[in-house]
Amino acid sequence: MIALVISNFGFSQNDEFPSGLTLGSKPYWNWHVYRDNSTSSPFNQSLLFAVIGGSPGETIKARLTQWGGLSLGGTTIAGTDLLSVGGNALITGNLDTKGNLYLNNISNQAGLRFLFDNTTANNGADVDLTVITNSGSPIVDWHIRNWYGSYVFNRGTNDGSGGTIKKQLFRIEGNGNIVVPQGNAIIDGKVNCEEVKVEVLDIPDYVFEPEYQLRTLKETKEFISENRHLPEIPSEEEILMNGGIDLGDMNMRLLKKIEELTLYQIELLERLEKQQDEIDELKKKID
Repeated sequence: MIALVISNFGFSQNDEFPSGLTLGSKPYWNWHVYRDNSTSSPFNQSLLFAVIGGSPGETIKARLTQWGGLSLGGTTIAGTDLLSVGGNALITGNLDTKGNLYLNNISNQAGLRFLFDNTTANNGADVDLTVITNSGSPIVDWHIRNWYGSYVFNRGTNDGSGGTIKKQLFRIEGNGNIVVPQGNAIIDGKVNCEEVKVEVLDIPDYVFEPEYQLRTLKETKEFISENRHLPEIPSEEEILMNGGIDLGDMNMRLLKKIEELTLYQIELLERLEKQQDEIDELKKKID
């Protein structure tokens, strides 16, 4: 069996444990347990656990602060933190926390933070997951937030002056809608849906205004003979060069052509009616 021997256990005048703990029958690594006597440190009332032996001679492994915080692996710990781990942490069970959870919370380094906040000061945000990547400069923050029932995905970049430029990439609303407020949504594949709504501003109903100058059919014929596509409709070369079409713009262009075709048909109908009237008059004269 391995015996645990505590040798020379007692307090000295400097509040130290002068001797270490010895495992087994022969000393191997000694533990030095003492109070932090650094008057300039805010941790001067904390209890230090150090290992004596090897190189360097003494290594601090743990710190128990006067407010109940525990630092493992020689890391620093803030006055409000209860646990700081400098190294790998193996957790085989559940990890329950009522506060924030930081993974590598060192400034200007990659890390992961889970922030829990139910206050209205943060617009009702209760979960904020932030991944900070540092490939030199700038530092990029990615936020996933529960904002009034919507999951908002934000991105923040360093503006070069100590500030942060934040941009909402997209959000998933409580009703299932996905909103991309800025930029484009690129889908490398097919889109299968029941309905597509495209917002447009320029509706070509002005074609039916009396002052609209309708191109004659003769002018249209000459344009097609010269350009091999309809007027105001992009050519095959233009569509391929632009990587496709703007669905809203193209629909309005096609609608305009349909309205112009309707005007041509009305014009032809008026001509036919006039010709029919003339034919009827000639028949009367013959009879």
